[in-house]
Amino acid sequence: MIEDVTVHEGDLVLADDSGVVFVPADHADRVLAAAEVIVEREASICTDVRAGTPIDHVMHDARLAGQSQASDSISGAKATGAAVSGACHEGGRDR
Repeated sequence: MIEDVTVHEGDLVLADDSGVVFVPADHADRVLAAAEVIVEREASICTDVRAGTPIDHVMHDARLAGQSQASDSISGAKATGAAVSGACHEGGRDR
């Protein structure tokens, strides 16, 4: 147990400066596939923002229509601490 999360041998543990997430081994493929979709979508949105597209246009884009489906797929993961999320960053962790 870590805080109130049960972690089993073989589970994935992902951590960065914003938090930690534990992914049960039997959900790993589905969670990772959904996370990849979200990362690709965020990278595309960041590209548009950097190119000068107004944020209110970008955030109402059709790319966000599947966001809740991807989030539902990630529901097998259990987070502790701050939520893990993507952002448009300059520097080492750019997308």
